[in-house]
Amino acid sequence: MAFIPAAEPLRGPRRFSIPLMVAAMLAVAAALALPHPAWAADEVFTVAGVAVDATAATAAAARERAIQDGQRRAFDRLLQRLTPAAERPRLPRLSDTAVADLVRDFEISGEKTSSVRYIADLTVRFKPTEVRDILRQRGLAFAETPSKPVLVLPIYHADAAGAVLFEDNPWRAAWAGLAPGDGLVPFLLPRDDAADTAAITPAQAEAGDAAALRAIAARYGAADVLVAVARAHPDGTTGREALDVSASRFAAAGTEQSVVSAFAPEANDASAYAVYDRAAAAAVDRVEESWKQASLLRFGSQQEISVRVPLEGLDSLVTVMRGLDGLAPIQHVDLVHVARDEAEVRLKFVGDTDQLALLLAQRDLALRREADGFVLRSTATARAGGPQ
Repeated sequence: MAFIPAAEPLRGPRRFSIPLMVAAMLAVAAALALPHPAWAADEVFTVAGVAVDATAATAAAARERAIQDGQRRAFDRLLQRLTPAAERPRLPRLSDTAVADLVRDFEISGEKTSSVRYIADLTVRFKPTEVRDILRQRGLAFAETPSKPVLVLPIYHADAAGAVLFEDNPWRAAWAGLAPGDGLVPFLLPRDDAADTAAITPAQAEAGDAAALRAIAARYGAADVLVAVARAHPDGTTGREALDVSASRFAAAGTEQSVVSAFAPEANDASAYAVYDRAAAAAVDRVEESWKQASLLRFGSQQEISVRVPLEGLDSLVTVMRGLDGLAPIQHVDLVHVARDEAEVRLKFVGDTDQLALLLAQRDLALRREADGFVLRSTATARAGGPQ
């Protein structure tokens, strides 16, 4: 991202002094030099927890084979993270050398070796620009903006029993047992404590009670809430337990998306609870896919807009500029002018303003169209990895 003062403001009289503009630019430059938050591109293009295990004639050859295999599997996981399901048949199969050329660096942990075997866990960091180029050259649609956390409320209905939310039950256990997320949407599961039970009841969650949903989401620093309701009943063919699942995602803006699915037991299920695991994994995949579709980069559509940024001091300008830095659809940022109470910023981006507003919201920035043009404000609140 670049921020370059234009020769003239896009509207109105020039309202900044040179010392104020210089101070603003220095403050912004200093802030952008600091380590980025968790949504930085480096995080999106990093794949962790790649287990490798290789055997060869020598320990050195086994290590080389393991790292080569690990980098390839990490690249495959990265492509799965970035691309929607419809693109999977067209994903590239690159040579080992080509994959290695896309690797910026990697870390090794849990290393174990023998004379012929090598075992370790890899964390592989890929070069964002080069990976984007590969995808664009092949005409593949992709997204790379992480969503804010989604809080999952797993509500369970069993025959002759009421709805349960925080109590131990197989539906909640299935969500708790999911492997750590590898996509663009982080999921949170609330704890069963007094504050949780006071914040929302199963009935309120199922009814989509906006105030209760906001209260529980605020505890965990989540933007959206996924109310996942599972109703257990005997399968008509096998007599074993089957599930009807209703998953409703309630957004901070008040919108709701709901999907109803049925899950039956399968002959090769290792246990009666396998159907719960499949249902939870399917719900995660659906939310991930929905987010990718909403945030796909639309390189065929380019726009440029001017936005006003209300200021309460240079800190608020710094907050906004850091939020703009590295956001996937934004191609260029110009700091046009700075006054005591507001700044003007020109944004060049791909896609449309509705999508831009959605992606900016993931960085606690609100883009609104007002009577005199677009306004961009920080709505920053503390992000939490646990209850407040």
